[in-house]
Amino acid sequence: RRVHGLLCPKVLKSDLRLWERWVNKFLDDGHLEALVPHIPTRTNTAEPKLYSIVLEHFSRHNHAMLLELVNKWPATLYSLPALIEVVQKRIKESSATVVTPKLVASETLLLDQKNELLNLALAQLYTVSEQFDKALHIYLHMRRDLVFRLIAAKDLYSSIQDKIPALFDVDAAQAIDMLIENVAKIPIAAVVRALESEPTGRARLFTYFARMHQRDPKLGNEFGLVQVSLFAEFDPALLEVFLKQERNYPLEECYEICRTRQLHRPMVFFLRKMGKVEEALQLIVNELQDVKMAVEFADAQKDEEMWRQLIAMAVRIPEFLGLLLEGVGGHIDPLLIIDAIDVNLRIPKLRERLVKIISERSLQIELRAGCRNILRSDCVDLMHRLQGAQRHAVYIDEDASCAVCGDYINLARESKPCIAFFCGHAFHEACLPHTANDLSSFWCVTCRAQATERAAGASAAANSK
Repeated sequence: RRVHGLLCPKVLKSDLRLWERWVNKFLDDGHLEALVPHIPTRTNTAEPKLYSIVLEHFSRHNHAMLLELVNKWPATLYSLPALIEVVQKRIKESSATVVTPKLVASETLLLDQKNELLNLALAQLYTVSEQFDKALHIYLHMRRDLVFRLIAAKDLYSSIQDKIPALFDVDAAQAIDMLIENVAKIPIAAVVRALESEPTGRARLFTYFARMHQRDPKLGNEFGLVQVSLFAEFDPALLEVFLKQERNYPLEECYEICRTRQLHRPMVFFLRKMGKVEEALQLIVNELQDVKMAVEFADAQKDEEMWRQLIAMAVRIPEFLGLLLEGVGGHIDPLLIIDAIDVNLRIPKLRERLVKIISERSLQIELRAGCRNILRSDCVDLMHRLQGAQRHAVYIDEDASCAVCGDYINLARESKPCIAFFCGHAFHEACLPHTANDLSSFWCVTCRAQATERAAGASAAANSK
């Protein structure tokens, strides 16, 4: 039969009656699959009835071939509505033949597998007939990632806002990528509304916002409170990264979320934002006991009183005070700490730590003194150079002329007062603009004009960029 199928195009050529006859012949013999690849579908096509016969046959006997043909054949070859009705009927018949009151899970799975190819063929027919909602429903029900291709190919983003949870069921990673890439068509608010009431919605929203933060931290800025809540629940480390960027979120509510979960570092962040720096410092000392963080926090306030508060808190915790002695470095005068230590307080390694802090303080004082000496020396050197420049002679050539009026300047015979500048330009006094009668009010108009031109050119170049 395969050989006969190969010979049909050569023998039957464009005779449509013969084609119809031989299609029925192969159909009756049960070997229609051998003829299908050779049936004309591009030129010299037969009547739609012929193609419908072939497709209807495969809807009963070979679902894989049906799916292949509806994907391959142009829809103009057959009656699309009629074939859709036929396939729907086959699915109902197939379901009816196995549904029983005692249907078990394994039988349900077999039923789905049996109808899988028919459903995929029906989804393709719906797509060709532009019944996209029905095609989406089938792909989502079957959890096929073909749904993402269909959405992208047909620009169906406005039609899936109520189907977002189902898209996550199909493939969460693909769903998130699609939602983020098309955030203008599928607003973040729509995603939040669709997922927040779902049993697994918060976990999915966390994954969505975490991926969004990774791709573009500026997206979702108006949902700062939602993100704080999600990151606090699922990934506190990501919350700390998130808080380092400027965001819009209500400080009090965010603080309460973190307090409920005992997330101390974010709590410090929000307390500082709210201006409650003393509470924040207490949290660092009493809960976190992080000396480095405490020192950086106190230093950032630029307030000596904050250092006094830190020391007062530290003296109640000998271990913390000992670490503070090591970590405070040259930030403050060591006497502030030494004076606050009770004589009866036992601090581990106190002698070594005091030696270290005093040495660091001494080194800092020496460095500052050296910097002052270098700065003073540089100032003196620059002053000498300035004075030397101001004292040097200005040479006026015999042929020199006033840059304003153009007349020659002859100092031997000149009756008009003349003024020369260190730049080498000379002018009649009366030709120069000035605001007072003393020499400090004069300026070189030639050099000023050149400077003005350079500034204008630089401004024009900057504007052109």
